[in-house]
This record gives sequence, structure tokens and C-alpha cells, in this order.
Amino acid sequence: MTFQGLLKDVGSHGGTVLFPFGGRVYEVELQAYNSSPGSDEDKASCDFVREEGHAVLQCLTTRAALELQQALDGCGAAAADTPRFELPPIQLIGTFADLVEQLQESVKERREAQAQGQRPDVQQGPAHEQLDVAIVGGGPGGLAAAQALLVASPGLRVAVFERSTLRPRGASLAVQPNGIRALEAIQPGLGRRVEAIHVETTERRNYTADGQLLSVAADDGAAAAFVRQHGPYSLVAWHQLQATLAAALPPGVLHQEAAFARNEEAAAGVTLHFHGEQRPPMTAQLLIGADGAQSGVRQQLLEDGPPSFLGSAIWRGVAPEPSWWPGPGTYCIWLQQPRILRAFSLPGTGLVVWQAFAPLPAARLEDIGGGRAAYIQDPAARMELGEARKARALEPGMFGGWCSEATDLISSTDALSVTEHGQFCRSPDACQVWARGRVALLGDAAHLATQFLAQGTSQAFEDALELGRAVGAHGPTPAALQAYQAARQPTNAFVHAQSLQMHQDFQSGRYKPGSSPPLELTRSVELGLWAKRFEPLAVGAAAVAAATTAASAAAAT
Repeated sequence: MTFQGLLKDVGSHGGTVLFPFGGRVYEVELQAYNSSPGSDEDKASCDFVREEGHAVLQCLTTRAALELQQALDGCGAAAADTPRFELPPIQLIGTFADLVEQLQESVKERREAQAQGQRPDVQQGPAHEQLDVAIVGGGPGGLAAAQALLVASPGLRVAVFERSTLRPRGASLAVQPNGIRALEAIQPGLGRRVEAIHVETTERRNYTADGQLLSVAADDGAAAAFVRQHGPYSLVAWHQLQATLAAALPPGVLHQEAAFARNEEAAAGVTLHFHGEQRPPMTAQLLIGADGAQSGVRQQLLEDGPPSFLGSAIWRGVAPEPSWWPGPGTYCIWLQQPRILRAFSLPGTGLVVWQAFAPLPAARLEDIGGGRAAYIQDPAARMELGEARKARALEPGMFGGWCSEATDLISSTDALSVTEHGQFCRSPDACQVWARGRVALLGDAAHLATQFLAQGTSQAFEDALELGRAVGAHGPTPAALQAYQAARQPTNAFVHAQSLQMHQDFQSGRYKPGSSPPLELTRSVELGLWAKRFEPLAVGAAAVAAATTAASAAAAT
């Protein structure tokens, strides 16, 4: 998340990271790095300690800030009572005091590795190089799929490989009732955890691009009653959803900074190769591509080229709540169609999540990374890239020249939290094949629609549920992937088509955002999506048979 943390007196002699959180200011001391003053080694040491300081700040401001708040409020609680989550470059179990201690130990380990010419990895790979299922992509869909596989097949060796570190992003999304129920069917309580991070909006404000207030829609209870009538619902920040699902997995399942490069399929399994030299190849019985719109797994599986560019760019970020912000529970929309900026505050954090959409000529697609942006690991390079993204969002013809409230929201955002990409989709006709051999696709990698209808994440959770059910019934085999495709592809094609229709309505001006309840929700109800129910996921027949065989073999020996 975006916090006003800073580095104080940092050099080869050490320094301090100051980090305000929850109304208090914390300090993390950076240890000195022995070197001769003024030498080349001293400069390199200074740069290294400063890098460690940025790593500490990134660690403190990434995926578990809200869970960290819970740990801070409960200082003194037993480690087993506090949330468990992974943060680069350490794993925290316990209170804030534990975090400080582990950070200092991490700095020491990283320094030792640096001295030996090694690059410390954020997280070690799995202890075994043989997996049953490898999932590429640590977004909500991939994490839910891992959970479903472990529930339906408890003995399965499952690993999720995420190319980046889990960190705050500006994306927000709606997990609709079918998505919540799919999670609850995967594991009782999982859907309720996602409901618990719902951001309640009590007021919607619609503005023009020059800041004129068009309407204020105070919550008169109608929107909440609509949701209560039709089922559980959660408006969430993307990174909070990701953190919640990651925290529900057993330790060692999620592996960060593991960038998929390619795979080789053979009769006995699939071998995964990763970028860089730190992570060795892995072999799995099945490979699941949950790596999003620009899926590398899909390109190797289907060779069907990039998705269609819809002629617009999306910027997302997390900014400090500005002094002019109307108050808690406010959802603001600035609109000059087809440009739109949406923002809402995250309760108890002092932060605002925003998303901006604007037309972008196809000739400029390469300016924002083209079809697939490379993952950049160097902190300084990431910062520079983020500043360039903000500058593009504030260009004339994008959001430059809009009212100061809108432009300040973008300009005040921490560069490390800004994402930027083109808006893409695939037609339902191009998304009829989800599985081939030992490789299958899930979520946007399988059925990339538009953001309209707001069903993308919920559909990915339905994918995860049926994938778990199919592997539980058939084991980690190609037959399981065919069963998964048969269960999900025809059902999703209808939802996919409706999303594309809503995008066309927005482009033509027939659909204007800002209604309460939002049109995405009422349309989902009309289509019957909110009425869906799912059978709870149970241990599958193949898993039961495998366990019985293992027990018999153990008894025989």
C-alpha cells in the first residue's frame, strides 16, 4: 500500500526506516556495512543499504497491511493467534516486534548473499521438483484454484508460481454472489472471509471532468437491500482479495518472483522453465495457466496470438486519502465519456483506490508496454517506470487538464503502486478450447472479457471450483482437464458475450456509469447469475482411491 514511509540518514553506516501506521510511527534500524569511507566499495555499500531500506518499506507496505494492523492492535498475542502471511523478503508469523526482528535478520542474510555474489531469492522454491499440479499466476483465480485442488485432493502436491511479489495495486473489483458462493463451496468460511473485506459505500458522487458536482446519491438503504435480497457480495481492493486468498493456503504453496518462461509437455508430465537462474525447472502432472489477459501459457498452448485491443488504456493506483476527500464510504466518479476516473476509500487505512480509463490509439500501445509488459525487479527501475505511467495518465487528452481533485489523486500516488496496460478482450468464439493434453487455462487466460458486467473474478472462482472437482474425480490427468472444460466453457460463453455487449453499449453512450445499484449488478441478476448455487467441494473419488492404495501399501510393509 502507499504509505509516507521514508529513509533517514541512510548510508554505508546504516540508517533508519521511519514508518507511520495506525497513528504511530515505527522505526526499523538498518545495520551498517563495513567499508572504507570514500572508496568504491563504500559507494556500493551505501547503495546496497539504501536498497535494503527500500526493501523494508516495500515489505511493510505490501500485501498484508490490513492484517498487519490486526497484529499491531493485538500486540502481545500468541504467534498462533496472529495472521500468517508472506512478505518479501521475509515471512512473518507474529506481531510487529517479530517483523522488525525478522527484517533485521533478512538484511543480514541478504548482505551475506550479496558479499558472495549471489542474489537472494524472495522465496525458496518447493522442496521437491516433482509436482502434481503447477499453477502459473498468483492472482485470485490461481490462488482459489490451488485451494480447490487441495480440498478435493488433500495429498496433491500443488504449487502456485507468481512472477511478481504480492503488493498493493489500484485495481478494485466486485466479487458477486456466484463468486462468493463458489469460494464457500471450495472451502467453508473462505467466501465469508472475502465478504469481511467488503468496502461499504454509503454515498456516490458523480462529477464532470472540470470538477462540477452533478449528483450525490446518498445510500437510502436501497442498494444494500438489493444486495441482501440477492445474495452475498463484496466490493474489494484487488490486492486485499489476493492477500486474503494467499493467507488461506498452507505455507509453501505460493512462490513469488517465479516468472514463467515456457513449458515442455511429454507423456509423463509437463516441465516448467522460469526466467532467471535462481529457480530450477519443475515437472508436474498438470499445468494450469491462470496468468491473466496476456497469458504466456495460453500462447504456448494455443498459439492464437494476442487478444484484441479495445482502443483504451487503464491506469490503477493506491493514493493517500486527500484532505478534500468527502468522507468514509464515498465512491467518486469523474466522467467525460469515454474517459472515466473512479475512486473509493479503504476503511481504516487512510488510502484511496482509483482506476482510470481513457482511449488510446493503437499506435501508442507500445508506449504502455504493448501486449505484455516485462516484470522489472530493480526497485529504482520500477520507481522510474511508475513515474512514467503517471505522466502518461496526466497527458492532455488523457486526464491532464481535468479538475485538481482528479489530477492530484493520480499525481500523489506512490509510483510503485501504479499499473498501466491496454484494455483487451477475446471473442467467445476464440475461447472454446481451454484444455489440451496436460495443460489447461483458467480465468482471463481462458475467457478474457471486458470489465463490464464485473463478472471476471467470480467466473474465475467458478473455474477454480470445477477444476478442483474434476481433478478430485479423475486425478491429475488429461481426462480431468477435459471434464473441467466440459463443465465450464459452455456456461461461461454466455456470460462472456454479455460482457462484450455492455462494453459496446458504453462506447456508444447507451450505458452511463453511476447508477445505484450499478447496472453491472442489476444486469447480473437479470441474467440469473446471482441465483446460482454450487454443491460443496468434497474429497474426490480419485483422491480417496489414492489414499486407500497408499494405506494398503503402508499396512503391507
